[in-house]
Amino acid sequence: MLRRLEEYGITINPSKSHFDQTEIQFLGYYVSKEGIKPPVLKIDIIVKYPKPTNIEDLRRFLDVLNFYTTYPKPHLFKRHSMHISRT
Repeated sequence: MLRRLEEYGITINPSKSHFDQTEIQFLGYYVSKEGIKPPVLKIDIIVKYPKPTNIEDLRRFLDVLNFYTTYPKPHLFKRHSMHISRT
């Protein structure tokens, strides 16, 4: 691989490079040979998020949730019936 990079005139910074890794964190996700997954901490935050009580809270929660919809894991999220009244 290093020869190919050199052939195309691409240089790398050895102090910023990591080789022989089984998993790396990239743009907020973990990437491994098994695939791409979100950090467990982020999923825990979503699972433990307090029940939204108004439209602003609901929007905030949905924004966070929508970011991770690439990884639907329905068993991680309890279904809550919500009734949010507009005041």
